[in-house]
Amino acid sequence: MRKKNVVPVFLVLLLGQGIWLLDGLDLAEKLGLEGVVVAVAAVVLAIQHSRDLDSVVDELQVVARSLPTRGLGVFPDYMPMVAELTERAETSIKVLCDTPAHGAFSNTAAFEDYWTSLRHKMVDGIKVECTFFDPPGREQLHRAQIKANEEEWKDWKKRNRKNCEAFDRLARDHDITPPLEGRRPLAAWADTPDAYVQSMMAINEAVQSILKRNSTFELLEFPEPLHEGPTVYFWLRDHDQEAVFVIVPVRGIGVRDLAGFHTREPELIRALTTVYAHRSEGGQKRVAISGIEAQL
Repeated sequence: MRKKNVVPVFLVLLLGQGIWLLDGLDLAEKLGLEGVVVAVAAVVLAIQHSRDLDSVVDELQVVARSLPTRGLGVFPDYMPMVAELTERAETSIKVLCDTPAHGAFSNTAAFEDYWTSLRHKMVDGIKVECTFFDPPGREQLHRAQIKANEEEWKDWKKRNRKNCEAFDRLARDHDITPPLEGRRPLAAWADTPDAYVQSMMAINEAVQSILKRNSTFELLEFPEPLHEGPTVYFWLRDHDQEAVFVIVPVRGIGVRDLAGFHTREPELIRALTTVYAHRSEGGQKRVAISGIEAQL
């Protein structure tokens, strides 16, 4: 036990011993008062231990953050770190991902932080390079995301009510028209599986339209993106300083259980840039720079 823990407890117990020197109290009263003192001492000790435990937890969190590579959880839990990484960029941001609006529905708040930061960086002259699936590939992806829930769509809507409400605020702030206008958010954006897919396509198109005006922008055309597309997505800042990368676990089912990691490890970052260099293998690549598209 640390000295700072011992001193207050010792003083409280010393006070308890002084009870026996008081006149006018019988044995039962002195024993009762001493019991109170011991209880107070126990509370003081518990508080001290709690503070020590909090300190240990804080120290462990610092150590965890200092590790060169650490896990961030599964989709969409890693999106806040994507926003933080983007905010720290000073010279460049490189993105290889499935869709421009990755996480916009599942973690709208984190996506909005990321999207806001990315727009500010582009205005500030930070070089931004982005690569995503083309619209047909995105549509395949979004339909695959909900395929297992189409038979029980009412239950899916109930589970995702808060997501629909958050997405509604985001979409309307960016003047995106819902597939079913005039209805409450749950019905407007996800009343049917087709409405949900249309909603995701609309937010991706809105994000893409801004990226194309201010960044080097690429679209990957894969006939079957879930089977032929990249199995690693990532966000890399300042060439080789820091990255958030996502492992797509199995081709064909990579629309769920995406595992996210943060790294500052040079060798791993170099490996990610190698993935980026070969990003178009298996598919046909199109490039859009400042809104001008060129077929390669």
